[in-house]
Amino acid sequence: MFKKISKLGLAQQVAVGFSGKVASLVAEITADSQEQTQGINQVNVALTQLDKAVQGIAANSEELSSASQELNAQADNLRKTFEASMESILQELKHLMGKDKGKGVTILDTIPQNLPKSLPTT
Repeated sequence: MFKKISKLGLAQQVAVGFSGKVASLVAEITADSQEQTQGINQVNVALTQLDKAVQGIAANSEELSSASQELNAQADNLRKTFEASMESILQELKHLMGKDKGKGVTILDTIPQNLPKSLPTT
């Protein structure tokens, strides 16, 4: 009977040892799971920040594209205005130089007679 009690006591000790080991493994798994959850949360935060940054870059890109198109249109209008002005100036110069339809008017004839003879001094 002692042998049976002794074996039973040994079996109980082994069972307690295994249950302690199992409890230790469960605690380790729990800690690892919590650490993994923290890591996943950090990745989610980083992805959210990246998403916001990409959205901001996309919005800025659209604004820059729109501004570029507007500037191109303004530059084209300015070029057209400049070309028209230059054409008008050239026509006026031709006229003033007497090259328009054989007129004998020169550029000197167009200077107003009431200009001061010298520049005022201060």
